Amino acid sequence: MQKGTLCMDYGLWLLSDETGQITLTGWSETGSDSTDPKATTRTDRWPKYPLCDDRAQLPARLQELGLDLAPGADLNDLDRAWDVYVRHLDLTALKAALDRHKTPR
Repeated sequence: MQKGTLCMDYGLWLLSDETGQITLTGWSETGSDSTDPKATTRTDRWPKYPLCDDRAQLPARLQELGLDLAPGADLNDLDRAWDVYVRHLDLTALKAALDRHKTPR
């Protein structure tokens, strides 16, 4: 959890396109544990981050980034063009690593 943030909710998932490239996208919401109903939260929608060009590279890439499959997730669902949900312990560090390695499109 990032410093100064008391609670964070998020969703991250893998997608596979018609060429076999696998990307990661998602959203994260930050806020506080305030009981004030007017307390603000912010939702950040993540761009699609390219992870790898094919499934053979995916396990190593997930390990490199510290991503784990969410409970019930199955990488074989990528073959069906379904989302595969993943999780990470430190979203700030993950986003920084993805931004460093993102190639211009």
